[in-house]
Parts: sequence; C-alpha cells; structure tokens
Amino acid sequence: MSIISHEINSGNYIYRSGDKSDKIYFITSGKILIIKKKSQQKLILFDLRESDVFGDFEFFKSNVRSTSAYAETDAEYLEIDPEDLKCSNENHSNNLILSIIKSLSIRMNSFCSELLSRGENQRVFQEATKISFNRITIEAISKKAMKSVNGIKLIEIKELPFTIGRYSRKKVNRLFYRNDLELIDKEPHIVSRHHCSLVLIEDLLFVKDLKSKLGTIVNNEKLKSKHNFLLAPLKQGENIIYFGSKSDNLIFKIIIK
Repeated sequence: MSIISHEINSGNYIYRSGDKSDKIYFITSGKILIIKKKSQQKLILFDLRESDVFGDFEFFKSNVRSTSAYAETDAEYLEIDPEDLKCSNENHSNNLILSIIKSLSIRMNSFCSELLSRGENQRVFQEATKISFNRITIEAISKKAMKSVNGIKLIEIKELPFTIGRYSRKKVNRLFYRNDLELIDKEPHIVSRHHCSLVLIEDLLFVKDLKSKLGTIVNNEKLKSKHNFLLAPLKQGENIIYFGSKSDNLIFKIIIK
C-alpha cells in the first residue's frame, strides 16, 4: 500500500480548489483547515486536527477538488492512495475499509452541504458570537441524565468535534456510530445512536443535531430534522441541552469558560 508521510509549514496548502482529487489524507499532528470559496469569500468548512481524515469525499465523487486544504499550523500528515485499497474479492478486509471510508465521507459532506446551502444555517451563523474558551464541560443535571452517564456528574470535553449518542452493546453499532459520550438509554429510546455533536466552525461553537429521531433543545431552541436548520450557537457560561422533549427530563448543562 502506498502511504507517504509529509511535513508542511504553517501558511502552505496541501491542495487547492481545481487540483486533481486522487489522494486521501490523514493528519498525524497539527491543524488543517478545509476552505471553500463562495461569492469571493473564503468559508472555513472544517477545522481538522490529529487523527482526522480529509480529501476523501472529493476522491469518491469528483476528479477535481472543490475545496482547498490549508495548514494553519505546522503539521504532519499521511498521503494515501485509495486505489491501493481496491483489491480482488478474495481480500474482503480492504474492501470493507474502503466502504467505511466512503460512508464516513458521505456523512461529512452532508454537513458541508448544510453550511453552504441552508439559509437558516446562515442566519444561525450571523447570530452566533465568537467566544474565547479554555475549558468546556458537560454536566448531568437531572436524575435521568445522571443515570445515563453512570453517575459521572461532570465530563470534560478535550477535543472537538465531540459526538454524543446512545450506548449500544453491539460491536457493529459501535463501529458505525462512534461517539465520544455514550448515554445509557433504555427503550423507549430518547437518544438516537448518533444524536448530536459539539462543533467548532470559524471560531464559533455550536451544537449540531445529527438528524436524531426526537431532536435536541439547546437554550430553548428546538433542533429537529424537519426544521430548516440543525445548528444552535453556544454562549459563554452555561448552556442547557435537552435530549428529546423537555418532558423527557434528560437534561445536561454545557459550561464554557
């Protein structure tokens, strides 16, 4: 398999819009921004860190890059030729890896499309306020919430994005619905397997509902897939988040300091 290790200095591009899309990349250190030009403005679509993958969706969907990858800091990354993963039917493991990468890239693109095309999301961006923070924590504040995290009252969020979903004992579910925080939720389920995430976009903090079945409420704003927007901005200090409806009483507090 052709995997090449690279180092790049801050301020340089790994690739630009219009370049050929024939490689996938894996960050081993540093920070990479995925940028798209729209109406003469540069939009930061993704703020990527160590262990993030990029360049995948364009490889599967187009021969030409529609975004640029920019090193905001000195960084190291692996360049992978996905053609090496395509193999005969006798080797199922590599075909499975390729299928998983493709599936994940399509999910990431759906988020990207929301940012670029949904008018309501643009309104959310305009209303959001840039905040500086040193620490983000999530705290269970209802009895049902405490039970869902096995009594752990305060959880520190050290990396973004931070994904929250329902715990499952099945290994296959844990593969395709990887979460940073897994909530124990017995039937009838309130929490979806992949429910919501905390994301950092252009120095703005949001809760993003991941098209959950029952939705998410953030600071009294309901996020649900039937609405035109799935993002809610977070503010400095305390933010209240409900999973499902308020009557479900699964309540957490996100604290930004």
